[in-house]
Amino acid sequence: MHSSAPLPLLAVLLFAACTEQGGTAANAQSADNAKSTQNWKEGTDYTVLERVRFMDNTGFQQPAEAFSALIPKGWKHEGGVIWKSLQECRSEMVGSKVKITSPDGAIVFQGLQPHSWNAASDPMMMQNMQMQAAQGGCAVGGTMSAEEYLRQVFVPNELRDATVAEVKVNREAEQEIAAQASRFQAEAQRYGSQAELVPSAITARVKWNDGTEGIVLLSVRNLINTSQNPYTGGMQQFSMSTASERSWVRFPAARRTEAETFLANLKSSIRTNPAWKDAVEGYFADLNRQQERQHHVTMAAIDQNTRNMTAQH
Repeated sequence: MHSSAPLPLLAVLLFAACTEQGGTAANAQSADNAKSTQNWKEGTDYTVLERVRFMDNTGFQQPAEAFSALIPKGWKHEGGVIWKSLQECRSEMVGSKVKITSPDGAIVFQGLQPHSWNAASDPMMMQNMQMQAAQGGCAVGGTMSAEEYLRQVFVPNELRDATVAEVKVNREAEQEIAAQASRFQAEAQRYGSQAELVPSAITARVKWNDGTEGIVLLSVRNLINTSQNPYTGGMQQFSMSTASERSWVRFPAARRTEAETFLANLKSSIRTNPAWKDAVEGYFADLNRQQERQHHVTMAAIDQNTRNMTAQH
Protein backbone atom coordinates (compact mmCIF):
# COMPACT_ATOMS: atom_id res chain seq x y z
CA MET A 1 0.00 0.00 0.00
CA HIS A 2 1.27 3.45 -0.94
CA SER A 3 1.65 5.70 2.13
CA SER A 4 1.38 9.53 2.01
CA ALA A 5 3.34 11.99 4.18
CA PRO A 6 1.61 13.15 7.37
CA LEU A 7 -0.15 16.53 6.98
CA PRO A 8 2.20 18.45 9.31
CA LEU A 9 5.24 17.15 7.46
CA LEU A 10 3.64 17.92 4.08
CA ALA A 11 2.99 21.47 5.19
CA VAL A 12 6.62 21.87 6.19
CA LEU A 13 7.83 20.53 2.86
CA LEU A 14 5.50 22.82 0.90
CA PHE A 15 6.59 25.82 3.01
CA ALA A 16 10.27 24.99 2.41
CA ALA A 17 9.72 24.72 -1.33
CA CYS A 18 7.85 28.02 -1.48
CA THR A 19 10.47 29.73 0.64
CA GLU A 20 13.27 28.52 -1.62
CA GLN A 21 11.51 29.73 -4.74
CA GLY A 22 10.28 32.91 -3.11
CA GLY A 23 13.71 33.66 -1.69
CA THR A 24 15.24 33.39 -5.13
CA ALA A 25 12.62 35.74 -6.56
CA ALA A 26 13.01 38.17 -3.64
CA ASN A 27 16.77 38.25 -4.07
CA ALA A 28 16.38 38.94 -7.75
CA GLN A 29 13.85 41.69 -7.03
CA SER A 30 16.15 43.21 -4.41
CA ALA A 31 19.02 43.24 -6.88
CA ASP A 32 16.80 44.93 -9.47
CA ASN A 33 15.71 47.55 -6.91
CA ALA A 34 19.30 48.25 -5.87
CA LYS A 35 20.24 48.66 -9.51
CA SER A 36 17.30 51.01 -10.21
CA THR A 37 18.01 53.23 -7.19
CA GLN A 38 21.42 54.01 -8.64
CA ASN A 39 19.62 56.02 -11.32
CA TRP A 40 17.42 58.01 -8.94
CA LYS A 41 17.66 61.77 -9.33
CA GLU A 42 17.60 64.15 -6.38
CA GLY A 43 14.64 66.52 -6.54
CA THR A 44 12.74 64.23 -8.92
CA ASP A 45 12.76 60.76 -7.34
CA TYR A 46 13.45 61.89 -3.79
CA THR A 47 13.73 65.12 -1.78
CA VAL A 48 16.49 66.20 0.56
CA LEU A 49 15.32 68.41 3.42
CA GLU A 50 17.59 71.04 4.95
CA ARG A 51 17.08 72.89 8.23
CA VAL A 52 17.13 76.64 7.69
CA ARG A 53 17.40 79.24 10.44
CA PHE A 54 15.24 82.37 10.61
CA MET A 55 16.78 85.24 12.52
CA ASP A 56 15.74 88.09 14.79
CA ASN A 57 18.08 90.87 13.63
CA THR A 58 16.54 93.84 15.46
CA GLY A 59 15.08 92.73 18.80
CA PHE A 60 18.30 92.49 20.79
CA GLN A 61 21.88 93.74 20.79
CA GLN A 62 23.02 90.92 18.51
CA PRO A 63 21.17 88.91 15.85
CA ALA A 64 19.69 85.72 17.29
CA GLU A 65 18.11 82.63 15.81
CA ALA A 66 14.38 82.79 16.50
CA PHE A 67 13.20 79.55 14.90
CA SER A 68 14.13 76.98 12.27
CA ALA A 69 12.32 74.67 9.87
CA LEU A 70 12.97 71.96 7.30
CA ILE A 71 12.56 72.95 3.64
CA PRO A 72 13.54 71.10 0.45
CA LYS A 73 17.16 71.55 -0.65
CA GLY A 74 17.51 74.21 -3.32
CA TRP A 75 14.36 76.13 -2.34
CA LYS A 76 14.68 79.86 -1.70
CA HIS A 77 13.75 81.43 1.62
CA GLU A 78 13.65 84.93 3.05
CA GLY A 79 12.31 86.78 6.08
CA GLY A 80 12.49 86.46 9.83
CA VAL A 81 11.24 88.20 12.96
CA ILE A 82 9.74 91.68 12.73
CA TRP A 83 9.42 94.05 15.69
CA LYS A 84 7.06 97.03 15.87
CA SER A 85 7.49 100.08 18.08
CA LEU A 86 5.82 100.61 21.48
CA GLN A 87 3.57 103.24 19.89
CA GLU A 88 2.06 100.69 17.52
CA CYS A 89 -0.33 97.83 18.26
CA ARG A 90 1.14 96.00 21.25
CA SER A 91 -0.36 92.63 20.24
CA GLU A 92 1.43 92.85 16.89
CA MET A 93 4.73 93.94 18.35
CA VAL A 94 6.65 90.71 17.62
CA GLY A 95 5.94 88.42 14.70
CA SER A 96 7.56 86.65 11.79
CA LYS A 97 7.20 87.22 8.06
CA VAL A 98 8.51 84.39 5.86
CA LYS A 99 8.51 83.52 2.16
CA ILE A 100 9.66 80.14 0.78
CA THR A 101 9.73 79.42 -2.96
CA SER A 102 10.44 76.34 -5.08
CA PRO A 103 13.36 76.64 -7.53
CA ASP A 104 11.02 77.25 -10.48
CA GLY A 105 8.85 79.70 -8.51
CA ALA A 106 5.70 77.62 -9.03
CA ILE A 107 5.11 76.77 -5.36
CA VAL A 108 5.15 79.72 -2.95
CA PHE A 109 4.60 79.67 0.82
CA GLN A 110 4.02 82.88 2.77
CA GLY A 111 3.60 83.42 6.49
CA LEU A 112 2.61 86.81 7.87
CA GLN A 113 3.01 88.45 11.27
CA PRO A 114 -0.02 88.57 13.66
CA HIS A 115 -2.96 90.92 13.08
CA SER A 116 -4.90 92.28 16.08
CA TRP A 117 -8.05 94.33 16.61
CA ASN A 118 -10.07 95.46 19.65
CA ALA A 119 -13.59 96.51 20.59
CA ALA A 120 -15.44 97.76 23.66
CA SER A 121 -19.04 98.11 24.76
CA ASP A 122 -18.34 101.54 26.27
CA PRO A 123 -18.75 104.31 23.61
CA MET A 124 -16.03 106.52 25.08
CA MET A 125 -13.57 103.63 25.14
CA MET A 126 -14.44 102.81 21.52
CA GLN A 127 -13.77 106.43 20.57
CA ASN A 128 -10.40 106.26 22.28
CA MET A 129 -9.58 103.01 20.42
CA GLN A 130 -10.44 104.62 17.10
CA MET A 131 -8.11 107.53 17.87
CA GLN A 132 -5.30 105.11 18.73
CA ALA A 133 -5.93 103.11 15.55
CA ALA A 134 -5.60 106.28 13.48
CA GLN A 135 -2.17 106.81 15.06
CA GLY A 136 -0.92 103.31 14.25
CA GLY A 137 -2.46 101.33 17.11
CA CYS A 138 -4.56 98.17 16.93
CA ALA A 139 -7.46 98.12 14.50
CA VAL A 140 -11.03 98.43 15.81
CA GLY A 141 -13.54 95.64 15.34
CA GLY A 142 -15.56 92.96 17.07
CA THR A 143 -14.71 89.30 17.63
CA MET A 144 -14.52 86.98 14.61
CA SER A 145 -14.22 83.30 13.94
CA ALA A 146 -11.33 82.15 11.77
CA GLU A 147 -13.70 81.53 8.86
CA GLU A 148 -15.19 85.02 9.17
CA TYR A 149 -11.67 86.44 9.24
CA LEU A 150 -10.80 84.43 6.12
CA ARG A 151 -13.77 85.69 4.11
CA GLN A 152 -14.00 89.26 5.42
CA VAL A 153 -10.34 90.20 5.91
CA PHE A 154 -7.78 87.71 4.63
CA VAL A 155 -9.12 86.95 1.15
CA PRO A 156 -9.82 90.62 0.22
CA ASN A 157 -6.47 91.89 1.53
CA GLU A 158 -3.99 89.04 1.03
CA LEU A 159 -5.53 86.50 -1.38
CA ARG A 160 -7.03 88.88 -3.92
CA ASP A 161 -9.32 87.28 -6.53
CA ALA A 162 -9.25 83.93 -4.70
CA THR A 163 -12.39 81.83 -4.27
CA VAL A 164 -12.90 79.80 -1.10
CA ALA A 165 -13.51 76.17 -2.09
CA GLU A 166 -13.45 74.40 1.28
CA VAL A 167 -13.13 75.22 5.00
CA LYS A 168 -12.36 72.71 7.75
CA VAL A 169 -12.04 73.33 11.49
CA ASN A 170 -8.52 72.72 12.83
CA ARG A 171 -9.25 71.16 16.24
CA GLU A 172 -5.61 70.65 17.15
CA ALA A 173 -4.80 74.34 16.66
CA GLU A 174 -7.89 75.34 18.66
CA GLN A 175 -6.77 73.15 21.55
CA GLU A 176 -3.33 74.80 21.53
CA ILE A 177 -4.96 78.23 21.84
CA ALA A 178 -7.37 77.04 24.55
CA ALA A 179 -4.40 75.85 26.62
CA GLN A 180 -3.49 79.53 27.16
CA ALA A 181 -6.81 80.33 28.86
CA SER A 182 -5.60 80.06 32.47
CA ARG A 183 -2.82 82.59 31.87
CA PHE A 184 -5.21 85.20 30.50
CA GLN A 185 -7.77 84.53 33.22
CA ALA A 186 -5.16 85.02 35.96
CA GLU A 187 -4.02 88.29 34.40
CA ALA A 188 -7.61 89.55 34.11
CA GLN A 189 -8.30 88.79 37.78
CA ARG A 190 -5.40 91.05 38.75
CA TYR A 191 -7.35 93.92 37.23
CA GLY A 192 -10.66 92.88 38.76
CA SER A 193 -12.23 91.45 35.61
CA GLN A 194 -13.17 88.07 34.17
CA ALA A 195 -11.71 86.71 30.94
CA GLU A 196 -13.13 84.28 28.40
CA LEU A 197 -10.88 82.86 25.69
CA VAL A 198 -12.62 81.77 22.49
CA PRO A 199 -10.29 79.93 20.06
CA SER A 200 -10.95 79.43 16.37
CA ALA A 201 -8.75 77.80 13.73
CA ILE A 202 -9.30 76.53 10.19
CA THR A 203 -7.60 74.94 7.22
CA ALA A 204 -9.07 76.24 3.95
CA ARG A 205 -8.63 75.49 0.26
CA VAL A 206 -8.83 78.32 -2.24
CA LYS A 207 -8.60 78.68 -6.01
CA TRP A 208 -7.59 81.43 -8.42
CA ASN A 209 -8.77 82.08 -11.97
CA ASP A 210 -5.32 81.29 -13.38
CA GLY A 211 -5.70 77.63 -12.39
CA THR A 212 -3.55 77.77 -9.26
CA GLU A 213 -4.77 76.56 -5.88
CA GLY A 214 -3.92 77.29 -2.28
CA ILE A 215 -4.05 75.91 1.25
CA VAL A 216 -4.64 78.52 3.96
CA LEU A 217 -3.94 78.13 7.70
CA LEU A 218 -5.63 80.63 10.04
CA SER A 219 -5.89 80.77 13.84
CA VAL A 220 -7.82 83.47 15.71
CA ARG A 221 -7.80 84.08 19.46
CA ASN A 222 -10.72 86.10 20.86
CA LEU A 223 -10.20 87.27 24.44
CA ILE A 224 -13.27 88.86 26.07
CA ASN A 225 -12.83 90.73 29.36
CA THR A 226 -15.89 91.59 31.45
CA SER A 227 -15.66 94.05 34.33
CA GLN A 228 -17.74 96.54 36.28
CA ASN A 229 -17.60 100.16 35.22
CA PRO A 230 -16.48 102.01 38.39
CA TYR A 231 -18.39 105.15 37.41
CA THR A 232 -21.72 103.82 36.11
CA GLY A 233 -21.85 100.58 38.09
CA GLY A 234 -22.86 98.64 34.99
CA MET A 235 -20.97 95.79 33.36
CA GLN A 236 -18.74 96.49 30.40
CA GLN A 237 -16.90 94.31 27.89
CA PHE A 238 -13.58 94.72 26.15
CA SER A 239 -12.48 92.27 23.46
CA MET A 240 -9.00 91.70 22.08
CA SER A 241 -8.73 89.53 18.96
CA THR A 242 -5.54 88.30 17.31
CA ALA A 243 -5.04 86.26 14.16
CA SER A 244 -1.77 84.60 15.15
CA GLU A 245 -1.42 82.03 12.34
CA ARG A 246 -1.74 83.64 8.89
CA SER A 247 -0.08 81.52 6.26
CA TRP A 248 -0.78 79.91 2.91
CA VAL A 249 0.88 77.99 0.09
CA ARG A 250 -0.02 78.61 -3.57
CA PHE A 251 0.70 76.04 -6.30
CA PRO A 252 -0.36 74.75 -9.75
CA ALA A 253 -3.21 72.24 -9.49
CA ALA A 254 -1.03 69.52 -11.04
CA ARG A 255 1.47 69.82 -8.17
CA ARG A 256 -1.03 69.62 -5.31
CA THR A 257 0.55 66.52 -3.73
CA GLU A 258 4.02 68.09 -3.76
CA ALA A 259 2.70 71.27 -2.14
CA GLU A 260 0.77 69.35 0.52
CA THR A 261 3.86 67.29 1.41
CA PHE A 262 6.00 70.42 1.59
CA LEU A 263 3.51 72.19 3.87
CA ALA A 264 3.18 69.18 6.19
CA ASN A 265 6.96 68.84 6.52
CA LEU A 266 7.39 72.57 7.07
CA LYS A 267 4.80 72.92 9.82
CA SER A 268 5.78 69.76 11.68
CA SER A 269 9.48 70.69 11.67
CA ILE A 270 9.30 74.25 13.04
CA ARG A 271 11.41 74.57 16.20
CA THR A 272 11.54 77.75 18.29
CA ASN A 273 14.88 78.67 19.86
CA PRO A 274 14.19 78.39 23.65
CA ALA A 275 16.81 81.04 24.52
CA TRP A 276 15.20 83.53 22.14
CA LYS A 277 11.71 82.65 23.43
CA ASP A 278 12.78 83.20 27.07
CA ALA A 279 14.35 86.55 26.20
CA VAL A 280 11.21 87.79 24.44
CA GLU A 281 8.93 86.61 27.25
CA GLY A 282 11.21 88.29 29.80
CA TYR A 283 11.04 91.54 27.87
CA PHE A 284 7.25 91.50 27.80
CA ALA A 285 7.08 90.54 31.50
CA ASP A 286 9.07 93.68 32.34
CA LEU A 287 6.90 95.70 29.99
CA ASN A 288 3.71 94.41 31.65
CA ARG A 289 5.03 95.29 35.09
CA GLN A 290 5.74 98.83 33.93
CA GLN A 291 2.30 99.01 32.34
CA GLU A 292 0.66 97.80 35.56
CA ARG A 293 2.45 100.46 37.61
CA GLN A 294 1.39 103.10 35.08
CA HIS A 295 -2.18 101.79 35.20
CA HIS A 296 -2.35 102.25 38.98
CA VAL A 297 -0.91 105.77 38.68
CA THR A 298 -3.40 106.68 35.95
CA MET A 299 -6.40 105.24 37.82
CA ALA A 300 -5.35 107.06 41.02
CA ALA A 301 -5.14 110.32 39.09
CA ILE A 302 -8.58 109.76 37.52
CA ASP A 303 -10.12 108.92 40.90
CA GLN A 304 -8.60 112.01 42.49
CA ASN A 305 -9.83 114.20 39.64
CA THR A 306 -13.31 112.72 40.01
CA ARG A 307 -13.34 113.40 43.76
CA ASN A 308 -12.20 116.99 43.17
CA MET A 309 -14.93 117.61 40.63
CA THR A 310 -17.53 116.05 42.96
CA ALA A 311 -16.39 118.29 45.85
CA GLN A 312 -16.64 121.40 43.66
CA HIS A 313 -20.21 120.57 42.70
